[in-house]
Amino acid sequence: MFQPFQPPTSAGGSRPWVFRWLYYLDGFSATLRPRPPRPFERRFETAPGEQAQVDFAEFVTEFTDEPSVYRKVWLFSFVLGNSRWLWGWFCSNQSLERVLRCHVMVFDACGGTTQQNLFDRMKTAVLGDAEDGTVTCNPALVAVLDHYGSAPEAVTGQRLPDAPFNQYKGIRLKQKYAKG
Repeated sequence: MFQPFQPPTSAGGSRPWVFRWLYYLDGFSATLRPRPPRPFERRFETAPGEQAQVDFAEFVTEFTDEPSVYRKVWLFSFVLGNSRWLWGWFCSNQSLERVLRCHVMVFDACGGTTQQNLFDRMKTAVLGDAEDGTVTCNPALVAVLDHYGSAPEAVTGQRLPDAPFNQYKGIRLKQKYAKG
C-alpha cells in the first residue's frame, strides 16, 4: 500500500502517476459506494403510421470548393415515431418552398405518410398562437399535408413527455458528421 505513494524516480513522470492513482481510487471507491442507478425513462411509443417529428438542425461547415469559408446549412429531419426511421436532407435555407419540397420527398421515400406530423415551432410551419390557445399553422403546409392525408401539430413551449426523439437523432448526426 505504501509503494504507490512514493514519488516517481524519473524526472517529469509524476503527472501520469497521479492520473493512474486517481483512476485506481475511483474504481476502488465505486466498490465501496456504488453510484446511484440512472432513472428509467419510459420510451414513448406510437402506432405505425400515427406520428412523425419534423425538425431542422443547424450545421456550420467548410466546403471543399471554398476552403476557409464557413457556410450554414440546415438538415431537414423526419423521424417516424414508431420505428425511429430517420430521413434527412441538407438544405441551404428554411424557406416554405424548401419545407414543402422536403415533405414531398420524404413521403415518396417512406412510401406514405403519417396521420400527424409534429413541428417544433418552425417559423415556416407555425405562424403563431391564437387567443383561444390554439396554434395557427401555415395554410400552404396544411394544404400539402392534407393532400397526403396528414395533419400538422405544433409542439407547445413545454417539453413533450416523450423527450422528443428527433433532438437526440440531431445531436448524434451533428457529432457524427459535423467538424469541430
